[in-house]
Amino acid sequence: LKKSIFVTSAASSDLGTEKKSVKNKLFVSFCAIANPAKFYKSLEAAGAEIVKKFEYPDHHIFSEHDIAQVIKVAKKHKCKIITTSKDIVKIDKRYHKDFVMLEIGLKTL
Repeated sequence: LKKSIFVTSAASSDLGTEKKSVKNKLFVSFCAIANPAKFYKSLEAAGAEIVKKFEYPDHHIFSEHDIAQVIKVAKKHKCKIITTSKDIVKIDKRYHKDFVMLEIGLKTL
């Protein structure tokens, strides 16, 4: 088995679209998980380039200000925001077009 790391669009209209590599792509990261170091290690292993990290405490409820701040930075750097599947469900769907979700899968060799 080989570990496969990719992103998919968070926008519901894009669900089911092709899984995309993160290698050599710029992202703003956004997470509220107990162990963000593991999230960043996965991104680094896949070759993603993080221009800015936004970390919040585990189970944080995101405010409009939190989301607006992250989107502003991503637009400045002309990149998407990468987050976890755990966190995307806590973000209002009207913002999903600006986000991609990190996914880790296994595939047989």
